[in-house]
Amino acid sequence: MKKFDLLFENVLKTLIKEGGNAVPNVDRIEKKYINRTINDFKKKILTPYFGRDLSEEELFTLGSTGKKPDSGDIDLALDEKVITGSILYNLIKLNEMCAKNGILSCINTINYNMLHIAFPQKGNDKKVQIDLLITKYPEFTKFFMFSPTPQESKYKGAHRNDLLHSIAKVISYKPLEYDQDKNIVKWEQNDITDDGFYSIVKTLIDEDGNRLKYKSTNEDLEERIC
Repeated sequence: MKKFDLLFENVLKTLIKEGGNAVPNVDRIEKKYINRTINDFKKKILTPYFGRDLSEEELFTLGSTGKKPDSGDIDLALDEKVITGSILYNLIKLNEMCAKNGILSCINTINYNMLHIAFPQKGNDKKVQIDLLITKYPEFTKFFMFSPTPQESKYKGAHRNDLLHSIAKVISYKPLEYDQDKNIVKWEQNDITDDGFYSIVKTLIDEDGNRLKYKSTNEDLEERIC
């Protein structure tokens, strides 16, 4: 069993990466190529995988995709109701589908609900990063990931979400444990993501009962999420 666990861990290291520039050798994409590229992605990867065409309600763009002259990536969301089985299982199988087509992809390691794909742009010889997010709550995800056009607002969607994060954490902050010097070492607070609100318990005490090494930083551990 230990040998299998080590093998499984090594396999996941090749599949799973964090966000940002998760895949190499990708470029920005001009607006005129976005829809062509999305349609080609559906034709080569999604339609063969699901065995049918996905509707606009099941697969939709997020953020600022298509709202500017060019974009750094293409953000797509897939309604979880479309899939069978766990999100991670489907991402692994979609990763395999990409590999069979000679397309590099990897799974996001933060929430394990997104696939990053270095997909060929339809119309030129460049590649663009497609971020395919599987979401439980499509309507909320559309709101949370919405980004206005430059004409609609000078603020990005990320600015709004930073504000929502701060409000959620401050109004829900609840101390749970104190150390001998009456410093808070465990607390509960709410946060907000593309899947909605959730409650999280954080602590400055590790699993061995020791306080975290860097006392002057904001470093903490997530103990429970619900």
